[in-house]
This record gives sequence, C-alpha cells and structure tokens, in this order.
Amino acid sequence: MMPIVHHIAQLGLRVITGGLRAMDIALHLGAHRTGTTTFQSYLRANADGLRRAGITAWTPKRTRHGFFNGLIRNARNEQFSAISESIRSTGLIRVELERMERRQMRFLIVSEENMIGSMHSNIRAGALYPNLSVRLERFLPALGDRCVRIGLAIRSQDAYWASTYAYAVEMGRPWPTQSDLDRVVTHPRTWRDVIQDAAAVLPNVQFRVWAAERFISQPDVQLGIMTGAQKVSRSSGARQWHNRGPRLAQLRDIASMTADPQIQANLPDGDGRWMPFDSNQQHALRKKYQEDVAWLRNGADGLATFIEDTKTQPMSGDTGWKNNSDSVENFYGSPERGHSDGKRQEMG
Repeated sequence: MMPIVHHIAQLGLRVITGGLRAMDIALHLGAHRTGTTTFQSYLRANADGLRRAGITAWTPKRTRHGFFNGLIRNARNEQFSAISESIRSTGLIRVELERMERRQMRFLIVSEENMIGSMHSNIRAGALYPNLSVRLERFLPALGDRCVRIGLAIRSQDAYWASTYAYAVEMGRPWPTQSDLDRVVTHPRTWRDVIQDAAAVLPNVQFRVWAAERFISQPDVQLGIMTGAQKVSRSSGARQWHNRGPRLAQLRDIASMTADPQIQANLPDGDGRWMPFDSNQQHALRKKYQEDVAWLRNGADGLATFIEDTKTQPMSGDTGWKNNSDSVENFYGSPERGHSDGKRQEMG
C-alpha cells in the first residue's frame, strides 16, 4: 500500500540535538458544525497509514476519555479539585508526548473542538466561543511549546447557528425562542474575534483558516492544510460526511412530542434543513460573515492565512471548487426560512 501522505519531507519539522526530530503539533480547533466529525472519522480510518508517515492524530474518542478531562471543563470552574485535575491532565499529556517522540513520531494532530468551548456555552451566551482565551490557555503547559500550527474552519453564522440549534434540540435541549435568535443576530462577536483571541494565546504559531462550505466533504484536503503536506492520496473515507444535523422531518417528530403548538407551526413541510432565522436576520448574519471573509482575504492583520484554493496556496490538491465570486450568496443561494438552500448547506 502506498503511503497516505506524499512529500512528507516538506512538513518543515524542527530538528533538535542528537539528530532526533522533535515532534511538532497542529491544533485543529473546529469549529463545531463545520465538518469536524467528518475530519476526525477520516483521521481514525487512516490511522495506520498516517502512523507509517510519522503522523499521529488525537480525536475526541481519545481526548474525552480522561486525557483532556481537566482541560476542557467549564471556563467558570476554578475550584481546587478542577485545577488539580487540570494539572494531572497536563502531566499525562506531557508523558504521552515524550513516549511518542521516542517512537519517532514526527507530527501530532489534535482535533478537539471543545478546546475552545462547547456548543451549549455558545448557546447560553448567544455568541461564538466567548471564553476561548481562558480555555485555550489551559493547554499551553501541555502543548504550547510544540505547537506549530492552528487550523480553524468557519461557517456563515446563519448556517452555523441553525445547525447548532438543530443539534441541541435533537439532544433534548430547549427550542430557541425569538429572544434567543435576536440575541445571536445582534451580538457583535464574529469569527474575526475568535481568530484574534486564538492568535493572542498562541502568537507565534501558523494560523490557517478555511471556509467549511468549500472543504466540508474533503477531509483529505483538510489534512493537507493541517500538516502542510503537498498531497494526500490513497486514503479511506476521503469524500464521506458524518454527523449531519437533523433535517426538518426529524425535527417535526421531535416537536410533535412537545406541548407547544407554536413550535410545530413554525416548522415548514418538506425534508430540507431547518432555518430558524427570518430573511432579515439571515442577511444580517451573512453580512457579518462577508466582513470576516473580506478581512481574512486582506491578510487578517497578519494573524492568519485564509485557505481558499490549495492549488495556489501553501498546499496542492484538487478541491473541486472554483472561486468565481466573492459573494457569500454563492455558498447558499437566497435566504428562505426553514428550507435547504442546496448542497452547500448539507453540512447540517
């Protein structure tokens, strides 16, 4: 079997004394509802091939079973027991990193979106990752000195929040009220703030950002972005999607079990994606996203590189997407409450 990653020598890994390579780390921070499960499933499916190339991946199946327990706790939990658990997690991680280096592992991808916050904390705040700095800073003692790259997928806020609320409802959380939706629309925090916060915590690390709408079904391309490898090939699950959000038919079934007829009345017929925001709210959220994308395309104040076309940017590979317009409308079509806008929204 051919190796999964070609041109691995171009990863630019550090060299330390004694002729041994220090293991570099890339942090994939999500965000939630941008295809993270698809990417993580892809990493697991190709673990053997990656290992032969000197690459290891940690996904939530590893990090959420004791490894990161003390580090991904609620940002407000600063009790002594929680801090002690954080110190313990840091020690476990450092020991494991040293073990991996002895085994000649050269690159570690940590894909864990809860490093920067949870969907439920976002819903409570009505904002994108408001406690990101506090959460990410906890990982500095464990991973900071080896971290060379950050990866983050972003998504238009109307689609992001619609998918977040749909997932939360499916998990038994309350349906969003009109007040909840208004708070999200009027909150000033955008992806630009998220990127600035993360860059402030890790200021000397390469930061790569991409639009989930473009690379959602191409986890192999995302792997290239995260590692800096020129090409990824001969891999399993390179065009599979996982953990899509519930569709309207599923949400109607959930709503039928509630006592609130208004919720049922607000869900349209069909089997598309749920859009709880009205057209004016959608336009407002998309305008924020357009401004974020424009900032990224203009250099992001030197904080991050926006990956749009891996043929002309740091990585190569066939993305199957052509940049024909700057308009976010091309990702979704025209706003319409309650219905899918086409294949670009199939992330859920």
